[in-house]
Amino acid sequence: MNNYKIKEIQNYIKTNLSEKRYKHSLSVCDTAVKLNISNSFNIDEASIIYASLLHDCSRYMCLDDMKNILDKNEIVYNKNYDGALLHSKVSAIIAKNDFAIRDDDTLNAISFHTTGRASMSRLEKLIYASDYLDPLRKINKSSDIFNIAEKNFDKALMLIIKESISFVMSKEQYLDIDSINMYNENTVGTFSFTTSRNLIHILTVILQHRTIH
Repeated sequence: MNNYKIKEIQNYIKTNLSEKRYKHSLSVCDTAVKLNISNSFNIDEASIIYASLLHDCSRYMCLDDMKNILDKNEIVYNKNYDGALLHSKVSAIIAKNDFAIRDDDTLNAISFHTTGRASMSRLEKLIYASDYLDPLRKINKSSDIFNIAEKNFDKALMLIIKESISFVMSKEQYLDIDSINMYNENTVGTFSFTTSRNLIHILTVILQHRTIH
């Protein structure tokens, strides 16, 4: 593990993020490390630390600068995305270009921590879940789901996916195709692009989930 690089990253995010977002990044790291241990995943700890600390590193960058970085690096993205969806892609670019992180799994964990996607690696799932479970965010149900995650990570992951999609829908925000495919894969165990039938299924389940809870 490169302690000098970790220190560099910490200094970078402390400078470029608000104090609240900086503490969130540290807390996501702590949460991810704990879940890695409690579930005996044996994921490389350096990868967890790099992905956790850098996942939001571009969160306060202006939208035009985000798009310029994505265009310069020839990353294809939906032109209608806002900073909430683009920052994960930009953060992965910063991790690669500014901190010489070359491991694809670590970069993907950063890139998909907001939307998730089908066929996520264990590290990707861990960062996606830990971002939601960070106790500093004080999200309703997160502490209960964390307790589940310590014993049954996959069960907790499905709860997080449902809660996250439900939140996006309640705010009438854009629901990314990767989030829908992640939901479908974890529900039925197979990957498929969204069809009208799948979309009806996801909406029905989410509405039922919100009614029950």
